[in-house]
Amino acid sequence: MCAVTKKALYVYEAKGLLKPAVVKDNGYRYYRLEQWTKLPRSACWRNWAAACRRLGTFSP
Repeated sequence: MCAVTKKALYVYEAKGLLKPAVVKDNGYRYYRLEQWTKLPRSACWRNWAAACRRLGTFSP
């Protein structure tokens, strides 16, 4: 979805911005689709902007 790094997810969790819905015994964190609305907007915008720049290099 927003291609958020593992490190960013840990930071968001530490700050209380985004908690995993489930943490398995192996340490894997799982999130629900609804939780992505709570993701800091800057992460999504940054990735969206990078994708737009890549698309701009294509010409039909």
